[in-house]
Amino acid sequence: MSQIEGGQPSDELTTLKEQLDRLSARVEAIEQTSDAATKAGEAACRHASGLINVVRWVGTSIILVLGLVGTIRYLETARIERRAAEVVERAEASEVKVNQLLENIGGFADKVRKDARRLLPDELPSHVTDELENRYVLIRIAFEFAKALGAPLDADDHRMLGDSYVIWKDYERAVQAYDRVLEINPDHARVHWSKGVALVGLRKHDEALALFDRALKIMPDRAELVYNKGAALMELERWDEALASFDRALEIKPDFAEAHYELACAYSYRDEPEKAVSALRRAIELEPKYRDMAKTGPAFENLRDNSEFRRLVGLDDGDS
Repeated sequence: MSQIEGGQPSDELTTLKEQLDRLSARVEAIEQTSDAATKAGEAACRHASGLINVVRWVGTSIILVLGLVGTIRYLETARIERRAAEVVERAEASEVKVNQLLENIGGFADKVRKDARRLLPDELPSHVTDELENRYVLIRIAFEFAKALGAPLDADDHRMLGDSYVIWKDYERAVQAYDRVLEINPDHARVHWSKGVALVGLRKHDEALALFDRALKIMPDRAELVYNKGAALMELERWDEALASFDRALEIKPDFAEAHYELACAYSYRDEPEKAVSALRRAIELEPKYRDMAKTGPAFENLRDNSEFRRLVGLDDGDS
């Protein structure tokens, strides 16, 4: 190798040395970068490992929670099933008691129905005592229980039930009960009569008259039936026909106080005061209650100034 004078290295050597220095610096930089990358990689691995552990912990926790929820649901379902079984058991026991009660009620209803045939009149009574009214109350309760229990009712049952409704002025239900009888026996004269009474209570006088006439074809000599027809005619202001009915009723039953009173009313409406007073006097002789009824009765309004009427009912005694 040649040297330059003065012992100084040549330019080529200087240049080569500089290149070597730069190369060494580059290598050192690469080594530093490699170290940093290695450290970064190690840090990343540690971080990834931590994330994996977290994921594992979360997964384990979820599994535990799901298991706990499943266990709770299982226990709750078991508790509900036990409770349901207890309720069913109690319901079955209650059903047995209810059935026993219904059997007892049914037995009571049957007994009352049998007693009714023996204790109640065969016809709708014109006068109802407290004792008879109580019997009709029992009949109605017994028959309504029987119907609710699905027990079959025969024609007599429906007839007595209809009578009980008339006694309590429940005329709509009375008509329904009587209609059931007539479905079974269309020619039941007694029920045509009673249904007519119920229709009078409903102010259906024309329909009632048709039923009274139908019953009279079979029972022409029943004073009460003839009287009921006359009373319906009075409501329709058919005075002459009403008078004929009351006269006929009194032919059959001369001491029929109600017929005498209604006869007096009809004569008063026809402006025949002497006949009205005469019929009223007989009614009062048989039933004193008609004196007070006549004092305020609208049928006798045109007799208020009649001296004989006033003496008869006591208006001249300061009762006016």
